[in-house]
Amino acid sequence: MDSARKMRTASPRDAKQSLKRTEMVSVRLVPKLRYAADIAARSQRRSISSLIEVAVADYLPKVEVMEPADEEDERPMKLMKLMDSLWDPEESDRFVKLAENLRWLLNNEEDHRWKAIREHFNVKGHLTSEQRKELRPIYEDIKRKVAKAIDEKEGAKFAKG
Repeated sequence: MDSARKMRTASPRDAKQSLKRTEMVSVRLVPKLRYAADIAARSQRRSISSLIEVAVADYLPKVEVMEPADEEDERPMKLMKLMDSLWDPEESDRFVKLAENLRWLLNNEEDHRWKAIREHFNVKGHLTSEQRKELRPIYEDIKRKVAKAIDEKEGAKFAKG
């Protein structure tokens, strides 16, 4: 099936997601590295964004993630293999997969968010597929409430100090 036909038969939601092909990321580079990236991009007739995307895509398959374990039992995992099991187009589903399988990678806010989600569904372990579906429409709200609660808690600490 050609791509034009796929676009015509796709649902409005699918079409909207397919229009958003990339994500914006801000990157800070020391001036010398920025200049080198500019020269490299020019030499390849591409934008710096394209150069950085290619460089990251080349680098990520080489990355290994160390799973915390006993010192004798450290197990490196290839990042891209992990990505196959973690990726989902739905942000809430990606977050749940990360929290359930690699909780040790969560930052403080994410750890609080995971706790709020489990409390909302009254579960200690994994969410069911039905609970994941129920989470999707309320995920952004939970995310905002947790971030606000953490900000207020941090603000109270500074006010006391």
